Amino acid sequence: MVRFPNQAVMKLLRMRQYTGYGKDRISSIWLEHHLACPPPWTLSPPRPCTSYNTLTIERDQLQTSYNTLTIERDQLQTSYNTLTIERDQLQKVREELQRLSKQEEKSWTESRDYCRERGADLVIINNTEEQEFISKILSRTKAWIGLSDGDREGEWKWVDGTPLNTGFWRKGEPDGAARENCVIIHDHTDPVSYWADYPCSHQFIWICGKTVVT
Repeated sequence: MVRFPNQAVMKLLRMRQYTGYGKDRISSIWLEHHLACPPPWTLSPPRPCTSYNTLTIERDQLQTSYNTLTIERDQLQTSYNTLTIERDQLQKVREELQRLSKQEEKSWTESRDYCRERGADLVIINNTEEQEFISKILSRTKAWIGLSDGDREGEWKWVDGTPLNTGFWRKGEPDGAARENCVIIHDHTDPVSYWADYPCSHQFIWICGKTVVT
């Protein structure tokens, strides 16, 4: 027979008054609750039941983990979308360069004229990131860039008149003296050791560049 403390008895009586449960049903409810969370006076030493608090903490921890994983998932999705866009852009540029390489090659001067007629100029490469980007697109194909020393031997300048500060010459380059005054990106395995000087009359594909004002 289950013995109830006074407070529990009063609680059960109130439950019976308002719910209409019989004694057996109320006893069953009381037992189900206290089997999971025994009354403090039945424990040695007496202590409050922590099952509910523990479950609440675990629930909150799981919710926090879920929220964190959701944020990370969204960040990964954003990165994936960005990389997909960049990949598609690179593919379009590569296809255009391959089309040009199959259909048309020009001298350095003719290549520059072609770019200028379209509101651009031969490409200027300012840093390693731009160099690596163009190297990947070319896939070891020779192409003219906007660099030459045609005005004065040994003084390399870009087509906008600025002097060369950072070069990505292939080993031993430039080596042509007065005979080779224009620069190509060369078919070399190292993307940052990729330039060579060539006679400007030679014919290669070319890369146009245009400054975009934002």
